Amino acid sequence: MATTAFALLATVTIGATFVLTLRLARGRRPIALADYLEMDASAGPPIDDVHALPFGERVLRPTVQGLARRVGRLTPGAHLDAIHGELLKAGLSSKLRAEEFVAIEAGSFGVCSAAALAYVLLAQPAGRLVVAALVLLPVIGILAPRSWLARHVQERQDRLRRDLPEVLDLLSLSVQAGLGFEAAIALVVDRMPSPLAAELGLTLREMELGRSRREAFGNLKRRTDVAELNSFVSAVVQADVLGVPIGKVLSAQAGELRLRRRQWARERANKLPVKILFPLLLFIFPAIFVILLGPAVGPLRDVLG
Repeated sequence: MATTAFALLATVTIGATFVLTLRLARGRRPIALADYLEMDASAGPPIDDVHALPFGERVLRPTVQGLARRVGRLTPGAHLDAIHGELLKAGLSSKLRAEEFVAIEAGSFGVCSAAALAYVLLAQPAGRLVVAALVLLPVIGILAPRSWLARHVQERQDRLRRDLPEVLDLLSLSVQAGLGFEAAIALVVDRMPSPLAAELGLTLREMELGRSRREAFGNLKRRTDVAELNSFVSAVVQADVLGVPIGKVLSAQAGELRLRRRQWARERANKLPVKILFPLLLFIFPAIFVILLGPAVGPLRDVLG
């Protein structure tokens, strides 16, 4: 009875989602023939070149974009802004829009829900497995894209944190050698291919387009959200406001960040014994016990026998 109820509930949910998708799709206005003939040829690749594109660009990308337009209308703006901020921190904002990420989340949830329903209807497992499949698989479908995005954010922030002391050393040496601050940033961008150099290059372009140093570095702070880099940005902005020589600020920040990086490396090293404990308990200790106690099992069984 419980199995039938859960299967019926899942069927109704997926059916309602399918009907809603069809209604949204019907809302698209058809393109007239005259409008189609007047379209700019530069709006997309020629028809002969479409089949030469990869499968992801030819099929998956347009599907995700179409779904993103529909899902974006139903998603609150604050949620889209939060996802856009996470994409900025991960360095994916130029490749993936917030609406597309929400569409990927919706698609992942739909696929996992359909897989759970198919498993329940075809395999007909016991009641507990039905509940586990109908609950856990959709939850995994929702959490998997967020986990992927969070991992990219963490990896990029760690990379920025590692590269910051070397970047500050090069900036400090360049300024002390007589270069201006913007010229020193341009030198770092040319000599150090790294995510931090790319972010500084974007900051430099913003200043060249007319933004003040305070606004450009504030955008850098918002795009990265790394504590050490935030401290550097605050020091640069304060030096710009108070008129402090930027060379002294860069030297002090470089020394402080080298100390912080050593502390960060010690902290990560101190966490290793705790992280290695679980592989030891799950994989290494059982094998050791089998090797040490295995030969004694037979004689002990004969004695107790």
